[in-house]
Amino acid sequence: MNPHFYTNINYPRQIKSLTKETPLMSKEKRLSGKVEKGWGYELIWATNDLYCGKLMVFEKVGNKCSMHFHKEKDESWYVTEGKFLLRWIDIETNEKRNQELTKGMTWRNPPLQPHQLEALEDNSSIMEVSTPDSIEDNFRISPGDSQAKDMD
Repeated sequence: MNPHFYTNINYPRQIKSLTKETPLMSKEKRLSGKVEKGWGYELIWATNDLYCGKLMVFEKVGNKCSMHFHKEKDESWYVTEGKFLLRWIDIETNEKRNQELTKGMTWRNPPLQPHQLEALEDNSSIMEVSTPDSIEDNFRISPGDSQAKDMD
């Protein structure tokens, strides 16, 4: 018997019922395609009820997103190009932390963890894969370049 194949899987009723009780992100609240931002742009290449995939491109040194968190979204990053300063808040200790992210590095932002990216090189980019994305699941702590443009 091949250990990588499983037969006769019987999922418990509790797991099946979770899909009925868990609210999915509304399709109307999802963005797709190229989305212009004050810091550059996002290229959303996958978005559905299970996951979202996007490429985030920060066009200039110093471009930054807002310090924000997500109540539901769990995101993982892979730095595809350039260099970033990641600012985040450890929600267990309330400490502000900094981490440099360079090409090839990965990072995970679990739900509720405040985070902010700032580009340290032109055209720095990150591939993000996450649980479903919704414009209603962004809670801002301090503005970034997108919000600064909205204020002008």
